[in-house]
Amino acid sequence: MKSKYFNSSVIIPTVAASKLNAAFSTGDIVFDWMGFEIPRGVAKLLGASISLRAKNDADQTVQPAGLALMFAKAPNPDATPTSLGVVNAEITNFATTDVIGVLPATTETVGTRTLYQTTVSSAELILEPNVSSGGNVGVDKYYIAGIAAGALNFTSALTVNESNFGALSQTVITVADVDATLGFVAGDVIHAADDAILGTIQTVDNATQITLTKGNTDAIEDDDVLYNINPIRITLHFSK
Repeated sequence: MKSKYFNSSVIIPTVAASKLNAAFSTGDIVFDWMGFEIPRGVAKLLGASISLRAKNDADQTVQPAGLALMFAKAPNPDATPTSLGVVNAEITNFATTDVIGVLPATTETVGTRTLYQTTVSSAELILEPNVSSGGNVGVDKYYIAGIAAGALNFTSALTVNESNFGALSQTVITVADVDATLGFVAGDVIHAADDAILGTIQTVDNATQITLTKGNTDAIEDDDVLYNINPIRITLHFSK
């Protein structure tokens, strides 16, 4: 039996490490517009499941607030909506006409000390596409942005514990100050706080060692603070 309900693909925003290196205040942009596609036709957005990584400290402190989601259609099928402003700062583009709806945040969370914190936001928002809005036959394209509903804090205390090393020179990295097994998992893309690219984690070997899928992309210094640049995962729930 065919169901009228479906989920989006998992939406994984990228947030620069330099923007994660300071706490977000209520109303700050957490990530600017990014596109996603759903099966073609008008759809009702029922809600969203949102996973937020904890602050990467010794206690893996869960986020004290949720994430509000904004939705937009492009001014034309091939254009990204006008930027809301600078990430980790308040919205400055108040005149945008691209926004078609907002999914409010909820403060309900699952877990008190956990790698993932999940919040579920519920609303009923109708998404009606532009003509030929998707990049592929049979899909429509929309855009999503995230706004802090409170003082979100993704800052990290995990640091490199190595002598300075150049680009493409190491796959095994020694770390310190926080147990790496608490905040990192295989597949995480890791950058330093100055946005230098370390690489993608192949394995978290133990509390003080991670192994990359290939040699570090950029030069890295001792005591560089490390960040997973994809601390948010979103699944949208729809009906047709």
